[in-house]
Amino acid sequence: KYVAQFGVVDSISFDGITTAEGNYDLSNSGIVSFAWSCIGQHTDQVNPAAFMTFMGAVAGGGVGAKPYIVSEVRSGGEVTYRARTENTERIMSEAVAATVGGYMRNNVQIMYGDGNFPGLKVCAKSGTSQLGGEKKSNAMFAGFVANEEYPLAFIVVVEGGGYGAST
Repeated sequence: KYVAQFGVVDSISFDGITTAEGNYDLSNSGIVSFAWSCIGQHTDQVNPAAFMTFMGAVAGGGVGAKPYIVSEVRSGGEVTYRARTENTERIMSEAVAATVGGYMRNNVQIMYGDGNFPGLKVCAKSGTSQLGGEKKSNAMFAGFVANEEYPLAFIVVVEGGGYGAST
């Protein structure tokens, strides 16, 4: 229910690009696999652009903004293109967004350290995407900047980077 509500496995379109869909499939899974799936394990797959949009919704009180690649194009001193923010629908209440954002802020303060982000109020969570076999896991770090002058959501994926927090 919440995977569908939050749109984390949806395909999204922006700047003429349509992303791949993610996957959350619990068929043929038992109770242990279900539990693992609730924290992003099992066979779960997310598209980074969709997950970044979800992070923006947490930052935006339950409403996110679709990403764009180029904010502005200039030619001969004249602006020929300017991106405009397109918001998502509300995917969670303001109270839920504030609670999740608070947990993510605590992660940075307690686990990762504010000193890694000087001058920024970062709210984030690391993650590890196991690939199976002998393949080295992908490291992930997703969140947002809570400073009003830098209203940015982000996701960093380091392919073959190992564990999220240490990478």
